[in-house]
Amino acid sequence: MPPVLRYVTASYRATLRLYPAGLRLAYGKEMEEVFEQLLFADWKRRGVRGIAATGGRAFYELLAVAIPERIFNERIIAPGLSVVISTGVLLSLVAVMMHPPRILTVQERLIRKNEQHKTSTHCVRDSVRGVCKPV
Repeated sequence: MPPVLRYVTASYRATLRLYPAGLRLAYGKEMEEVFEQLLFADWKRRGVRGIAATGGRAFYELLAVAIPERIFNERIIAPGLSVVISTGVLLSLVAVMMHPPRILTVQERLIRKNEQHKTSTHCVRDSVRGVCKPV
C-alpha cells in the first residue's frame, strides 16, 4: 500500500475515537477495514480523486454520526448550557454596571413630557442657528 493511503487510513483510525465508545468497540475494526478497502479500490480506479471522494464520504459520516453523538451527550449539554447561560448573565450584569439605567421620578417624567410637548407642537426652527424658538 502506498504511503499516502497508509497516512489517510491512520487519520481515519484516529477519527474513530470521536465515535461513541459502544459503536467504536462493536464496529471499529470493521469500519477501519471497510474504509481501507474502499480507499484502496477508489485509489486504483480513480487515483487521487478516489482518495478525495472516499475521504469526503468518511468526513461527512463523521459530521453526521460522531459529532452529533458527542454534542447531544448529556455530559456535554449540561456544562455547555451552563457556560452559555452564565456568560450571558455575567455580560448583562457588566453592561448594567457600566451603564446603569436612570430611574426618573414622577416629577422628572412630567417635566420631560412637558418639554417634549412644547418643542414638538409649539416650535419654529430658526434656519440660521438650528434652534427651536417657542411660538
